[in-house]
Amino acid sequence: MFGTDKVKNVWITTDTSELDDKVKERDDAAMKLEAAETKLITLANKARLKAMKKQGYVEEGPPTPSEEPSDESGSVAARWVKPSERPTHRLKLLIGKKVDTINWARSEIERLNPEIEELQAKHRAGDAKLVSSVFVEFYHQADAQSAYQSVMAKLGGAPTAAAVELTTQNFYFTFQVIQTFLVVTVTSSASSVVSDIINNPSSAASLLAKKIPQASNFYISYIILQGLSFSAGALLQISGLILGKVLGALLDNTPRKMFTRWSSLSGLGWGTVYPAFTFLVVVGKYSTHVSDMEHS
Repeated sequence: MFGTDKVKNVWITTDTSELDDKVKERDDAAMKLEAAETKLITLANKARLKAMKKQGYVEEGPPTPSEEPSDESGSVAARWVKPSERPTHRLKLLIGKKVDTINWARSEIERLNPEIEELQAKHRAGDAKLVSSVFVEFYHQADAQSAYQSVMAKLGGAPTAAAVELTTQNFYFTFQVIQTFLVVTVTSSASSVVSDIINNPSSAASLLAKKIPQASNFYISYIILQGLSFSAGALLQISGLILGKVLGALLDNTPRKMFTRWSSLSGLGWGTVYPAFTFLVVVGKYSTHVSDMEHS
């Protein structure tokens, strides 16, 4: 279709649903293990500090690298944390068997690793079930872009996130113009001059130019409200405060979760931001033209 001088490699994809499920199970077990280990370390450290405080010992700082490491065997946390205080969870909601999270997660990862490796080898050997899709590698980026555009042009919908935002912007702006501009303008002015326009249709433009400014109070209030609400929201950042400070303090109980929250940037939906400002431009131009018609 695209020529042998353009396509470098073609990989036929396989049905990876079983492999995906196994990997997801292992990832869930790994995340549970990470959270449980972090909780156990926190509990053990609190118990250690509490015991040292009772003995009247004050820790001046972290140990230096020159200090000899402890040769204590087994779980060091067992010295400070009772077995009943170790992290646990139920295998099923409410009615499931209660198990030690750390021991269970380690056994699950140990069980799933060979199964995942076996399935991966099966896919590499081409023994898995094939599906109707392929990965195509091109020699040049321009060839890949041409192939992408020729295929996507035949498909409906928005193929990229930018196209989705642009479509949202167009529809939202149209809604703003119809609902906020035309409906308010017509209901506040045209209804009062319908009889005059029927009697004298040639004077419709001048009559509307005189009556439409009666809706200007609404638009002035709308512009002030948009300006204050947008600037106040940009300064306060309520959503960022709730997601970053409140929910972060409650839900982020591992270093990984803390790093993910602080290193991930929240997206901005331009499709709902731009229409609010472009609508203000429409209102401004409308007011300018109506003012010219009124004074002409």
